[in-house]
Amino acid sequence: MLGGGDEYERVNDIKATNAKLILPLNFPDAYDVENTFLASTLSLSDMRAWNQKPSNPKILADNNVTFAFTTHDLKSPKEFKANLLKAIEAGLSKEKALEALTTIPAQIIGKQDLIGSLKNGSLANFLITSGDIFDKKTTIYENWVQGSKTVIEDINIVDIRGDYEFALAGEDFKMSIKGELSKPKLEITSNEKTLGSKITYDNNWVNISMTTIDSTKQEFIRINAHVSSNKNLDGKSIMPDGSEFPFYASPSEKENDEKSKSMDKKDVKANNQFFPLTYPNKAFGFSELPKPETGGAGVVVIGTITGIHIADETVKDGKIDVTSYQPLARLGYMDYARISDVFAMARPDVK
Repeated sequence: MLGGGDEYERVNDIKATNAKLILPLNFPDAYDVENTFLASTLSLSDMRAWNQKPSNPKILADNNVTFAFTTHDLKSPKEFKANLLKAIEAGLSKEKALEALTTIPAQIIGKQDLIGSLKNGSLANFLITSGDIFDKKTTIYENWVQGSKTVIEDINIVDIRGDYEFALAGEDFKMSIKGELSKPKLEITSNEKTLGSKITYDNNWVNISMTTIDSTKQEFIRINAHVSSNKNLDGKSIMPDGSEFPFYASPSEKENDEKSKSMDKKDVKANNQFFPLTYPNKAFGFSELPKPETGGAGVVVIGTITGIHIADETVKDGKIDVTSYQPLARLGYMDYARISDVFAMARPDVK
């Protein structure tokens, strides 16, 4: 059964069905609350959906509801991994996430002996990565489908992404390499000033072009360096006047890792603030579902009309004939009325 992404609102009812769900990972984007006009138009239910929906997989897993993930309803398949990481940051365990991508889908379609796991007799469907598949920094090297290999990134190439420090012509520089391994992005700074720079990386050789510190001149420094197994860059630099100097840059991984860990902890802490459900899940909702009263007391049910069905037999000559179903109206106290006749009144001609 295809899920709607809001099963957390009635998880006990979902659990009672014993249904196996196929869950979309289509979470709302953050709203632009810096715009005061747009912020004033947002409803509490919209804000709660943005906050609560990433926790939907965790809540279902905690209640032993079987589910698999799907890219259904995503604007782009590229959003899938980012949203999956959101679900993990919201509390879904990596083990349950992996099951929802492998063994559970295989069980749902009855092919668990053939796909979904690595065992004797199964199809050779697997990924080769640089680390934990759910780590943002992990690189996917190869994708194997039925024993056929597709290379995503060269597994033999050194991952040069990170922060570096180097000195050149008496000046100290900091360099940050990010982006995809095959198409890295470069940023070089000196004395908190960002310099223009470009980088290409192929077969463990980097070629860097950067502007000089003096921004009044259109001068460039070219760098060609080999990447060692421990990510050190060793080569030569060619100055604007053609003179050559040795070039060496070493990674400042300790500082980079500490920053990354600090940011990851902040992100997880921020995303784990799940606002409590109410019934209905909007403004002025109850903290728990209303329970039936005993002893003859009345019960007030507060709901929202989400749709109206109009039967074909109530439509005559293109208009709804209220006399065909005679709606009931309350007049007050114990008095009610039923519409059984319709008449028209001409508007008075006011001059």
